[in-house]
Amino acid sequence: MKPHDLDSIRARFPALAGDWVFFDNAGGSQTLETVADRVRKYLPTSDVQFGASYEPSLVAQERVTEGQRAMASLVNAADPSEVILGPSTSSLLRMLAGCLVTTLEPGDEIVVSDCDHEANIGPWVDLERHGVERRCCASTGWRTRRTAGSTCRRWTPTSIA
Repeated sequence: MKPHDLDSIRARFPALAGDWVFFDNAGGSQTLETVADRVRKYLPTSDVQFGASYEPSLVAQERVTEGQRAMASLVNAADPSEVILGPSTSSLLRMLAGCLVTTLEPGDEIVVSDCDHEANIGPWVDLERHGVERRCCASTGWRTRRTAGSTCRRWTPTSIA
């Protein structure tokens, strides 16, 4: 395997050129310069409502559709309609949990890992008020390993057979 040119990769992230080191979570991920360029191109000309018949709306929809097609290709989706783009992982998972709550019954279980990000834990924690049970699966092969009696974010894990 050919080694990566880390200096070249870092140069593509403008925020890394400064004096600060960023150790933020996923919500604070640094933006690739080409992504920032596309956002700069989009906002002044396409920041409008989708679905209208006027040109800026058509351009905006095509640009978002282009992004959806690119993401579908990246994750090998069978069709771009399988890809949902949204404001953040946190908000998309909250919407998903809110939609799924109508199909879940008291006693149904949601299983998360003890290494999951809050974006994938909080929405399922909130379903507890509807009788949905949360189970925490201890990670294996990760750097951390929870032991019996330890807490998993907001709840005590239960063994899963």
